[in-house]
Amino acid sequence: MDTAIAIIGVVVTAIGTLTAILAFAEFHTLRQLRKNFEQFEARIRREHFQREKAAHRIIASYQIKDVDQKIGLLQAAISAHPDAFNGYNALGYAFLEKGDTAAAMDAFNHAIRQHPDAKEGYFDLAGIHSREGNDDLCIKYLIQAIQVDPTSKDDLVNDPRFHDLARDDRLKRHMFM
Repeated sequence: MDTAIAIIGVVVTAIGTLTAILAFAEFHTLRQLRKNFEQFEARIRREHFQREKAAHRIIASYQIKDVDQKIGLLQAAISAHPDAFNGYNALGYAFLEKGDTAAAMDAFNHAIRQHPDAKEGYFDLAGIHSREGNDDLCIKYLIQAIQVDPTSKDDLVNDPRFHDLARDDRLKRHMFM
C-alpha cells in the first residue's frame, strides 16, 4: 500500500512538474507573441503615417501652380509611400503639364505596376496614346481598363478623348460583353 501511495505521489509530482514546465513555456510564448504584436502594430502605425503623409502631399500638389514645385512635392509623396493611390497618376499629369511625355508615360506605367487592378493608370496611358495618335496602343489600354474594372465602359463613353475610338470594333467587342 505504501508503494502505491509513493507511486501516486511520484506521478502527481511528475504531472505537476510537467504542468509547471508547460505553463512556463506558454508564458514565454505569450510574451513573444505580445512582442511580435507590438512590433506589428508599430509597423502598421508607421505605414499609416507614411500613407497619410503621401496622400496630403498629393492633395496639396493640386493647388501648386509651379510645375517643377508640383513634381518635387509629388516625388516626395511617392518617396514617403510609393503605394499611395494616385501618386504616380498625379505625377504623370504634372510631367504632361511640363511637356515631358516620356516621363508622364513612365509615371503612368508605375501607376499600373503599383495598382494593376485600378483603371486610372490604363486610362491615363490611353489618353497619352490618343493624344499622340497611336490608336492601337490607346485601344489596348482602354481594353485593359475595361478588363480590370467593368465600370470603365461608362467612363469611356463619357470621356471626350475617346469618342472617336468608341466606334472601333476592337473596343466595341469589350464594351458590350
